[in-house]
Amino acid sequence: MPTESEPPTEQWRFETDGKIRSSPTVYDDTVYVGSNDGRLYAVDRRTGEQHWTLQTDGPIRGSPTVFGRTVYVGSDDGSIYAVDTETGTCRWQYETDGSITGSPVIYNLTLFAASNSGQVSAIDLQRRDPVWSVDLDGSILASPLVVDNTVFVGSTDGTLTALAAPSGDIEWRFVTDEELRTPPATSQTEIYVGDRSGTIYGLVRDTGEEVARLEGDAPVDGLGAMTALSPLTTVGETVVFGNYFGRIYAARIQSDLQGVLWKYEGLMGIQSAPAIVDDCVYVGDVGQVHAIGLDSGERQWVFKPEGAKQFRSSPTVTDGVAYIGNDDGALYAVSVDNTGSSRDSREHAGTVGHHDRHAVYQSSLGLYKYAESNDDAALDRVKQLNQALDATLWTGEN
Repeated sequence: MPTESEPPTEQWRFETDGKIRSSPTVYDDTVYVGSNDGRLYAVDRRTGEQHWTLQTDGPIRGSPTVFGRTVYVGSDDGSIYAVDTETGTCRWQYETDGSITGSPVIYNLTLFAASNSGQVSAIDLQRRDPVWSVDLDGSILASPLVVDNTVFVGSTDGTLTALAAPSGDIEWRFVTDEELRTPPATSQTEIYVGDRSGTIYGLVRDTGEEVARLEGDAPVDGLGAMTALSPLTTVGETVVFGNYFGRIYAARIQSDLQGVLWKYEGLMGIQSAPAIVDDCVYVGDVGQVHAIGLDSGERQWVFKPEGAKQFRSSPTVTDGVAYIGNDDGALYAVSVDNTGSSRDSREHAGTVGHHDRHAVYQSSLGLYKYAESNDDAALDRVKQLNQALDATLWTGEN
């Protein structure tokens, strides 16, 4: 049995006045995170010192999205804020008709956002006007997923809807058994979504055709009485997720294989999306952050900060540090053995939290052109391209 490592070192913690359920975004030398106190914070990633803060009129539960020198974030007050990354000044604000609890997503210089009223909006970043707006049934509580010119959104009426990114036209719909409260995840050709009953569906991304599902009677150590799932994370063809009973799973959900690869017993209430760095899974539960072997499902270490409560925020891992928020109002920076950065599906899509490598997926080059690349120079060139594109958005700004 593998030897468990020593718990990691806490580098710093940054205190806010509300629970942190927003997952951190790390861009260059700054961590951006929202709090239930209604503020967006910019914090130095190395020292934990505050650069600036922006006050909104409602809790910020979703992750900020950075594009160039602008950070975009939604609030429970129903607005999307475009904020200067250096000064914290709000450049412009777009009002929707409901609370925004997920993250805004940028694709091809268009911002996509969804609200709990069921409205999905596409906003042209250059004109700062809506390209289209679609009203769906049920509330949308999670971030949209944008892949290859299609926007995927799940709602509490149990429907996963695929919308054409340029027009908002419905491409297909798939109805699940229960509410959808977390964002979908994707592999190269399939899309995965988990409903509140604990069933995970594997669908053909282009058509919405169901190819497999994983539920209580699934083979290979079936999931049993699961009632709710954390956001899903995929790496290759493996889906990693947690549930409210404190269990963490790695599974395959394909036409020829539906089953659990391993099951890990946490404490309880897994609501944090797993982050994957090379061969390690990082995830939070009640007062703890776990590191688990991706291949083995064996515990590598457990981090238990004093006074911590529920970790509903999801870790963002980059350059040997995991950043994660807690219901105690603190943002934690924790040194980890792994010096890599998470490059799993949620990092690529920016649906829960991400680091600066996500910039390469916000361009019109598409999600998978660079998804499997280890060429840091190529990734940085695309990031620089997006910074130049962002600069054009503010030409002539007063």
